[in-house]
Amino acid sequence: MSLIDDQRALVKCLKRLIHQPVSTVLRDKEFQRFHADRNRFNDYQVTKLVEQPPYYPRAPIYKDNLGRTWVEETIGVKYHVPAGEWLDNLLLYGKRKKERFSRKFLLDTSLPGYSGATSEMVVARSGQRIVSGELMETFNFGEAGALSSFSGVVPIIHTKVTEAGLHYKFDIAPHEEFGHARYKCYPAGPVTIVDLSDLIDQAVVRVGDLWGGK
Repeated sequence: MSLIDDQRALVKCLKRLIHQPVSTVLRDKEFQRFHADRNRFNDYQVTKLVEQPPYYPRAPIYKDNLGRTWVEETIGVKYHVPAGEWLDNLLLYGKRKKERFSRKFLLDTSLPGYSGATSEMVVARSGQRIVSGELMETFNFGEAGALSSFSGVVPIIHTKVTEAGLHYKFDIAPHEEFGHARYKCYPAGPVTIVDLSDLIDQAVVRVGDLWGGK
């Protein structure tokens, strides 16, 4: 099947299960197939991310090479960092952000007839995306992390994920039930990340711009 055909079939599956309990979702054979191949629907077009002022410490905003808005998930990246290293990873800020083990970015993604899915990109300090293994990025069938309350301008973080939410039902619960071993993996090219600290060094952005100054 083509990607668009698979997207339509996925949407039909999600809509069929949207009001079903988690236990029903996890037992559904069609959903299990889509879960294992969820990264087929992820976004692999990004080659560059440029941070945008003003500065939001918990959820910085970036534009990609296609002009789309990604939000950096500074809290949820803990699932993509070796155990015990998350706090050290988080404390590397400013120019030292480039030393972080990995960084996680989210893009609001629409499927045919369905809005609320989330493309996820996890970039290692080398610039390579983490597309396999226990720390890999995964496409989300529900709105994830910062995007669950992203207004398009200012991300407002709600860290609580309820079991009634679609992100829990379609993404978190399946991850917990089946682990990462079943995921099909897809290759992705390197990503260059340009932070506000880089833009200040290049005199593209002024320090006053970090807080919306004129």
